[in-house]
Amino acid sequence: MQDRPRHRRRRLALALGWAGALAVGVIAGGSLALGGGHAAWWLLPFLPLLALHPLMDRPGGVPVLMYHSVSSEPGWLPWADTISLRPEAFERQLRILRSRGHAPISLGHLVESRRTGGALPARPVVVTLDDGYLDNWVAAWPLLRRYRVPATVFVSLDFIEPDERPRPNLDDIDAGRATADDLRWAGYLNRGEIARLVDEGLVDIQAHGTDHGRVEIGPEECDVVGPTNWRRLAWVQWRAMEGAKWGWHRTDEPVAAPYGTAVRRNEPALAARRWTPRGVETAREWEERLRGVLRRCREELATLTGNTVRFFCWPEHGVTRQTHEIAIEEGFEATCGGDLGENRPGDDPTFVGRVHSGERILGFSMDWADDLLFHAKLRTHQGCYYWFVPLLAGHLCARWMRSRRSRP
Repeated sequence: MQDRPRHRRRRLALALGWAGALAVGVIAGGSLALGGGHAAWWLLPFLPLLALHPLMDRPGGVPVLMYHSVSSEPGWLPWADTISLRPEAFERQLRILRSRGHAPISLGHLVESRRTGGALPARPVVVTLDDGYLDNWVAAWPLLRRYRVPATVFVSLDFIEPDERPRPNLDDIDAGRATADDLRWAGYLNRGEIARLVDEGLVDIQAHGTDHGRVEIGPEECDVVGPTNWRRLAWVQWRAMEGAKWGWHRTDEPVAAPYGTAVRRNEPALAARRWTPRGVETAREWEERLRGVLRRCREELATLTGNTVRFFCWPEHGVTRQTHEIAIEEGFEATCGGDLGENRPGDDPTFVGRVHSGERILGFSMDWADDLLFHAKLRTHQGCYYWFVPLLAGHLCARWMRSRRSRP
């Protein structure tokens, strides 16, 4: 696994170096031309751009896109602003994958090719969706099938709803079997919907832990559960709920951890040693807890899907070298985290780095800009760093918009 700051700094340094060389070339070339020099002399300042080209265009990277919610009504999710996108935005991105020279492949195809050294198509892309929301069935699945884009959905066991009957989705509306009023957006995939996805074959169901939880790592209080934040602090409720957690959002008030519950320093549950008033769990206790989660995921999800569970996605990217190695020891072929690499030949084939994909990339809604920057993100992670320049501009615009909104 690569260090994320170093990975991003390399892209940033290359992009800024290229932009600086371009600016110098334009200024120097213009000065020579205005000074009446030989016509060919104005080309000399641009030679550094040619020297940078091998560093700016390095094919071989494979972007693994990370989605979560694809919903027309994401308001039930307290974190919808950061993880949800509209079905029409998702469809535009799938259309880009199919129309601009990209080659969608499955996660299994990527991992196998990296393990064996097998060839991949030009400009490969992988699509993944985290958390197993109901809208993955309602909206994402019909669109993935329409554009024939394979995908992996990572589900957490305690959030799988028990019903065996699939609910209406966009395909049912197209076929006249349902209306828009029949669609339900809040909630998680149920057993029947997972079975249908597995039977169709285009979507792979893999492991995302059991409870998507966090653990307290010290006694210091950092928040208190209250009427305005209890949904945002949903992990506090999940920690206090034994077993199934898929219905946590259906109540108007918290039912497991009441108002006034102290929130202490915390980190993703699988990557940190848990603190209790009795002390911090030992390294051995933490490892046994982690291995128990990994084994339960492999066993129960295999029983549910009838397939071998090959991949583990770390909730909230809570992964370290040690947790990754333990997951491989427990039988997973690969694990997935955040933007920790470009999935190139020669990288560790058992770890898959991913990049978040959403909309309103500039900090506000502008479809054509979202489409352009989505393509820029794909090309950047495929190794064409020229596209990082507009991507960086979009990122700076989004930061400026956020700072404006935060002003009193």
